[in-house]
Amino acid sequence: MNQGRMYVGTEDRGLLISENEGEDWKKVEKFKKEKIHAIVLLPSMGKDQPSPVFASVGSSLFQTWDGGNTWKEMLPANELFPPYKNGGSHPFILTLGASPLVSDFLYSGWSSGKGIVGIPIGVKGGEKWVSLNRGLVNSSVMDLIASKHDPSTIISATWGSGLLKSENGGKDWQPINVGFEGNIAHSISEDPQNPEILYAGAEDGIYKTVDGGQHWKIAGQKIRRPIDIVVDPKNTEIVYAASWGEGFLKSMDVRKPLGQFE
Repeated sequence: MNQGRMYVGTEDRGLLISENEGEDWKKVEKFKKEKIHAIVLLPSMGKDQPSPVFASVGSSLFQTWDGGNTWKEMLPANELFPPYKNGGSHPFILTLGASPLVSDFLYSGWSSGKGIVGIPIGVKGGEKWVSLNRGLVNSSVMDLIASKHDPSTIISATWGSGLLKSENGGKDWQPINVGFEGNIAHSISEDPQNPEILYAGAEDGIYKTVDGGQHWKIAGQKIRRPIDIVVDPKNTEIVYAASWGEGFLKSMDVRKPLGQFE
């Protein structure tokens, strides 16, 4: 695998790939006019095996096994879900998630209240879809993470049900909204060193829990709609956020319960 390879999905420029850590970019011709909703890289499935990459493009999911040179369409959304009642397009995948501890399963979060669908990659090349929605009703999944610490734990950020957690691989979901009540959840992130610390992006800012999601408090000043949150893997006191309307932000001191962002 090329350690310098990077993938970026855009609203109006399709899918871009860099082979040199972002110094230069090239468009994937197949998707040059498409909207890319999500991209995820799965762990390698064995020694000397390539790491598969999946991209949500339009209302379909595509996979590549050769670094983006060729792409195969998996089961299209129109074979899984009917179109919206008022016509128009089908539901689409808003987010993709994969566990670094499980190499052969992909989680997809869907729009229009369709919840989460799991995809066993090892079954028919990823063409079998499994609904994982018990306890997750009428919610569009904006973001999801598979824990870096426990292969059975998944946490989802939704429009409709707030934050939910599964401890059995997505078979059942329980709300974890104490201190987060009434919020739309846009993003979710896990501390790579401490599974009890999570960050969630809401309409009015970033919320933090230090007890695995049992209780939440807003972290720092109000930030408009954080759509992505990343914890620095080398220094977990540093947290980065991408905000709708406020650009990129960096935490000053997340060790404190109400750490500040700038």
